[in-house]
Amino acid sequence: MDFDEYNTAYLLYAPAKNPQGWNLDLADFGQALDDAFPEVRYRQEDGHPVRLSFWAMTAEGEEFDGFADNESRDTIALSSTTVDETASFILWLRDAYVPAGPRPHPLHLRARL
Repeated sequence: MDFDEYNTAYLLYAPAKNPQGWNLDLADFGQALDDAFPEVRYRQEDGHPVRLSFWAMTAEGEEFDGFADNESRDTIALSSTTVDETASFILWLRDAYVPAGPRPHPLHLRARL
């Protein structure tokens, strides 16, 4: 099996000790996507006022489809992405959105295989 081409879903979330530690504001997150990616679509999900669905594409053609949620813990879910694509998104998230500061474990990542 070539793991470079295997697509799966990923959950990225703030540390349990600081569940709102990313200060995930859905409007600000949508704007950050707009600022970073050449093609972006996002909308607040009907019936879920604390969830923002999004789709973004890089200039190189990598696509990110998922949602951001800040109901009980700042969370971002990516669906159907490869390990390399997810790593690229995590680097952007860390560098462009998640607040700087001491963070021994900046992102907790759980893959659903």
